[in-house]
Amino acid sequence: MIGVSALIESCMVGWDLNRGYEDFKSQIFYWMERSLALSILIRPIFRPIFIIRKPHASGCLVLLSLCLVLLMCIGVITAIALPSYLNMVSSAKQSQAKQYLSSMNKAQQAHFAEKSAFANSIDALGLGIKTETAFYKYSIRATKTAVFHYAVAKQPEPKNYVSSVFLVPAYPDADTQNVTTTSILCESEDRRLIKLTLADKPAEPIYQNGKVICGTGTTEVTR
Repeated sequence: MIGVSALIESCMVGWDLNRGYEDFKSQIFYWMERSLALSILIRPIFRPIFIIRKPHASGCLVLLSLCLVLLMCIGVITAIALPSYLNMVSSAKQSQAKQYLSSMNKAQQAHFAEKSAFANSIDALGLGIKTETAFYKYSIRATKTAVFHYAVAKQPEPKNYVSSVFLVPAYPDADTQNVTTTSILCESEDRRLIKLTLADKPAEPIYQNGKVICGTGTTEVTR
C-alpha cells in the first residue's frame, strides 16, 4: 500500500514532463522520486514469492534490491546526460534558423536600399532559401515600415525565431524622407527540455521609444 501511494504521489507531482525538466535539480529529483517509488512498490510484491518458492529467499531479495538500486542509478544518469544531448541536437537545428534569418535581414536591407521597399517573399530576396527545410518552416510578412521573417520549428524541441528590419529616423527629429534601416533577431524563451506540442509563431519585435526590441516571450540574439 505504501508503494502504491508513493508511486501515485510521484506521478501526480511530476506528471507534467515540461515542468519536471526545467532545471538540473528538478531532473535529479524527478527520476530519483520515480525510481524510489517503484522500488517501494515492487519489493513487497516479490517478497512472498521468494519466501514461498525459493529456499534462499534472502539472497533473492538482496539481488532484487541491487537491481532496483541499479534502476535508480540509471534514472539519475539519464537525467544528467539527456539534457546535454538534447541541447546539443537542438543547437545544431537552431543554428540553421539563426543563419537563415540573419541572411534575410541583410538581404532586406539591401533590397530596400535599391528599391525603397521590402521584399514580401523569400524568393524575391534571391538567397536560394527554401520556405521549408527538415527542421523549420520559413515565412515573411512585410509592411511599408517593417518586415518580419519567421522560422517556426517543425518539431517541439528547437526554439522558434523571428527577425525583422525596421525603417527608423536617420537622426533625431528627422522627417519621413530621412530614414535608415535597423535589424534585430529574436528567439523564443521557452527552455523546456521536453515539449509535447508545437509552438505558434513568436511575437514580432516592435519599435518603441526610439529602439527596436523583441516581442513578448522572446529575447534578442543579435542586432
